[in-house]
Amino acid sequence: FFIAILLSTFAYALQGIFMVRYIRSMDHLSAGMYRTLSLSISMLPLLFLAGWENISQVLPFIPTLILAAVLGAVGQWTSFFAYQSLPVGTVQALGASSRVIGLIILGVLYFGDQVTGEQYFWMAGIIIATSLLAMAKNHMPHLDTKVISGIIWEVISGFLVALAFFFMGKVSKELDPFVSAYFWETFIGITSFLIAFTRQSFGGKKLEKISLKTFKRILLVCSPTMVGTGGFAYAVTIGPIGLASAIGTAGIPLTTLMAHYLYHEKLTRTQWFWIWMTVVTIAGLKLSLNHPQPLFKKEGRLIYIFSPQYELQSMKT
Repeated sequence: FFIAILLSTFAYALQGIFMVRYIRSMDHLSAGMYRTLSLSISMLPLLFLAGWENISQVLPFIPTLILAAVLGAVGQWTSFFAYQSLPVGTVQALGASSRVIGLIILGVLYFGDQVTGEQYFWMAGIIIATSLLAMAKNHMPHLDTKVISGIIWEVISGFLVALAFFFMGKVSKELDPFVSAYFWETFIGITSFLIAFTRQSFGGKKLEKISLKTFKRILLVCSPTMVGTGGFAYAVTIGPIGLASAIGTAGIPLTTLMAHYLYHEKLTRTQWFWIWMTVVTIAGLKLSLNHPQPLFKKEGRLIYIFSPQYELQSMKT
């Protein structure tokens, strides 16, 4: 269990940190398109694991998957703007925080979920920790000075992606989560291309062209996503869901540490303190939301899980 979840966490952190190089050097919409189209190749093995019987059931869910993909594409695009203004660790913390809070808000609005006092406590802690982290001063030459703008972009992204996860959760009630995740990522790539083409048609920035060599590098960088998704899915079948999700939040400081060496983003002690406080509060909130028992197979039962990559999935067992 621990090997699977740690491998999953490391794989997600690895693909995220190396993709930052392309996010900051390319047109953001183009970078998002190439990233998700590369995932449509690297995640193909997940379709083999799902089997043709599950793949053949995707057709009725395509409209909902497209809606989730539009939200995901715009959310990814806005998030990439934040990387120009904020350190990687701050972006990761803000994104994870706004997504989990956004999902809770959606649960209250659409399902009538009751928020407990404990959950209010953790959410207040998340808001305080991420706010103080984002506003901590630490000039880095490779970042612009639009800190407030970066914060707004990432919070918007978090809520858009949370809404996309909401629709993905509805799809995954009836469709294999590997199949829904694969087609969602593929449709995000197609949506990003259509948005970029429309932007270009109206005189905006052109879609950035890259060489085959560069695309292969992006494909290599993003390929750990498959390991992350598969590792997490396996871990929750043999161990506690809440614990797996909480351990997954370790990806935030892990990515932050990688950024320290790869991009020279040396955070202050104060920033590191608020990074860890964000991790603790998100983990606490996730533990309060998830059932403490392992994900056993029970006929016809739908069990919702939080994962580091998709935050909300449902696995039909």
